[in-house]
Amino acid sequence: MAAYDGNVDRWWADQIETNPGRIILPGVPLASDNGRECDMIRTAINARRVMTNDIAGFSNGSKCLP
Repeated sequence: MAAYDGNVDRWWADQIETNPGRIILPGVPLASDNGRECDMIRTAINARRVMTNDIAGFSNGSKCLP
């Protein structure tokens, strides 16, 4: 996480992009597709980035905007 200079939101976003299969959600079978849940997590991360004014990289066409 040191490579992200303390920006936990970007670290989590990178983890979701690099290995979404690591996401284990309560009540969801491991064999099921977790795409919808990943999008919900991305939206939450992006909302937090907006609240902290970390909007670099966003555009109108960005996926999972809050």
